[in-house]
Amino acid sequence: MTGVQTCALPIYSFELEALDQPSASAPANLWTPREYAACGAPMAAGSRLRVSASDLGAGILEAAIDSVSVHAHANASVCGAGEGGICDPSLGAEACPDALLCCSQGVVEVGVHRCEPAVAGLDFSSPTASPDAPGNGPLGCDAPDLIVDTNWLEPLFADIFISDATCELLEGCVGGVGWRKVMLFTIATPNVGSDDLALGIPANLPELFHYSACHDHYHFDEFARYELRDGADVIATGHKQAFCLLDTTSWAWPLALPQFDCANQGISRGFSDFYESGLPCQWIDVTDTPPGDYTLRITLNQPRPGHALPMLIERDSTNDMAEVPIAIP
Repeated sequence: MTGVQTCALPIYSFELEALDQPSASAPANLWTPREYAACGAPMAAGSRLRVSASDLGAGILEAAIDSVSVHAHANASVCGAGEGGICDPSLGAEACPDALLCCSQGVVEVGVHRCEPAVAGLDFSSPTASPDAPGNGPLGCDAPDLIVDTNWLEPLFADIFISDATCELLEGCVGGVGWRKVMLFTIATPNVGSDDLALGIPANLPELFHYSACHDHYHFDEFARYELRDGADVIATGHKQAFCLLDTTSWAWPLALPQFDCANQGISRGFSDFYESGLPCQWIDVTDTPPGDYTLRITLNQPRPGHALPMLIERDSTNDMAEVPIAIP
């Protein structure tokens, strides 16, 4: 979507959606709402909103705009300094008054922050009795919060054969062709925040997902990084070649029903996403690693090259790393 200011005023342009591959998914959460701060933008007579669609090649073809829904904030205080007002997180505790927190808006970091009251997340060791109860964990912004559940990190070792045409080679999951020794493990990522991590359809989020022609589906770029360490030295690396982020199981409430799957992706509050050890690339290639004792470090949602902040909005980014001791035979 492009907003154009006429009368020699500045031009404001925002790309809201880009669909670059066909999607057979049901239209669950088909379009992802985006919020942009326009406080101080001059609104002169003749200002117009321009929406355009372009054909990016094979896949979804748009011949016309189906519909547009733009929602402005009815309360002018959104540009003020109180609750709900736009804030600057670089100001730290001074960003908001009255103990309000300066919180990112939405699911993907686009730089919009508003002053909000603190809310409680979930205590991972002893969650609330039901999903309807208020949180009983640390206070923070009303947002999801992912952690690594180390109880599932029990590595096993296997030999796999890699050819020149193997997808795992083309996508950087192994260090070479032929027989490779890999350390496989399951990773579980519980959401202990106060809100769901709702992503929707991968094709709607090109900043998070890329289409893999080799696997014929979308991958979430750098959701998790794996490092095998010897002290401070990184010996070998890997990454979660994520296909789906979904509600695998509820760690908080066993009878709770999942709401996210591969068609409409996300991790609900109180649920965990499991990526099991038998899935492609769910390993670290240790072919050239000598036997011995090491540390496996897993980090979630790290800033990508060229970005100062992680792409996914979380209430706490300091708990996105876990380490466990590993022995390679």
